[in-house]
Amino acid sequence: MVSEFIKKDAFKAFDVLKAGGIAIIPMDVGYTCAGGSGAALKKIFDTKQRQASKRNAMVGDLAIAKELYELSERGWDVINTIVGDYDLPLGAVGPCRLDHPLLNVLDREAIQASTKDGTLVMLLNAGPFHAEICNCLLYTSPSPRDGLLSRMPS
Repeated sequence: MVSEFIKKDAFKAFDVLKAGGIAIIPMDVGYTCAGGSGAALKKIFDTKQRQASKRNAMVGDLAIAKELYELSERGWDVINTIVGDYDLPLGAVGPCRLDHPLLNVLDREAIQASTKDGTLVMLLNAGPFHAEICNCLLYTSPSPRDGLLSRMPS
């Protein structure tokens, strides 16, 4: 069970990201600087003096991964074993559906920072705060621009 404190803070961080800003958020793998737009990601990369060739890991969970990744059965077995059976965090890279509605809410620069040659980098299962951010992405926003699943075809 996730505390109300974490839920409220995750929702606040999500609002900052939704507005295109930057949030520093706790994960089981440490803290991360997350950007809600290409401009925010550029500012993070510039501040950290990070090479543009290094990809940004998008926040995601298994539900988001299943929507975006196009993996083989073996690829899914690996992800499900690490994330599901062992309950470990995982930075996954795999071929993805770049035209998927879940990505349509992002600007071109944000997509470019997280993809390369048709593959997407996504951080999965990085703790309770991470899970709540994923829930915000999937379920909390009523408008098509804000809520990712609300953009999904019926």
